[in-house]
Amino acid sequence: MDRMVHTFKVDFTGKIIGNFYWKTGYHLSHFETGAFKGEKYTLPITLFEIYKNSGIIPEDQAEGGISSAIRAGVMYDSRDFEAAPSKGIWAEANAAFAPEFLGTSIGYTKYNLTFRHYLPISKDKLVFAYRLNCQGFLGQSPAFYVLPYDIYLGTGYDRDGFGGYRTVRGLMRGRVQGAHTCYFNTELRWKFVGFHLWKQNIALALSGFFDGARVLKGFDISGLSVYENSQSIGIPILRSGEKEKFHLNAGGGFRFIMNRNFIVALEYGKAFNTQDNSKGALYINTGFLF
Repeated sequence: MDRMVHTFKVDFTGKIIGNFYWKTGYHLSHFETGAFKGEKYTLPITLFEIYKNSGIIPEDQAEGGISSAIRAGVMYDSRDFEAAPSKGIWAEANAAFAPEFLGTSIGYTKYNLTFRHYLPISKDKLVFAYRLNCQGFLGQSPAFYVLPYDIYLGTGYDRDGFGGYRTVRGLMRGRVQGAHTCYFNTELRWKFVGFHLWKQNIALALSGFFDGARVLKGFDISGLSVYENSQSIGIPILRSGEKEKFHLNAGGGFRFIMNRNFIVALEYGKAFNTQDNSKGALYINTGFLF
């Protein structure tokens, strides 16, 4: 599909007491959506058009709309070091309130719960880290264009869909979407070399990970039955009939760490099911996933 998003946000955070913090902010996004139109080639039909024709994407949402939301949350952070923690907990509970009187095209309320834990096995040389996330919409279902975003409060941005380096490695981006979703990341981090070079603290690290995601509550897609097993559009199966289960993947990575805050990462992940990604995924990025 074609999509253009213009976004404005402003967030504030402050300390409550000890390791507890408050967060609040305002986020405004304008979505322009439509069927994919390629300059060099065309498709006989797209999933966007199938969903629109089936009524899964309502007519009044197909061209996009506006999300105007007030966000608020609390955070607990006891990490020993922000960029490369070796112990501590980092947990957040956030909510987005986007009523129509604020200018939202189709009002919604969304929650997002995240728990991250860092367990030292051998001081800061060997660390086991994991992240658990659960999120969803309360009451009225949101517009389809709001669905794939992992809401965020702070200096980052809303991540678009599960899959990829910042959410669930190895999965195709946006592969897992639903009204209520969850995902997890587990990672064993090993700093196998540490030395000083040109007055800089250098470390090299290896990691192995196991990630997964699934939909806890989806949407009614019974209207797709007309397209099921339709070879005429080049898609053999749009509804497999299988029950939803975790989309799993595993992989490993290498990191160059300087002064514990400048980190260059190289990672490779492979999905267990070819439906989630028929090929492995190589990521070159900065920092740790979480």
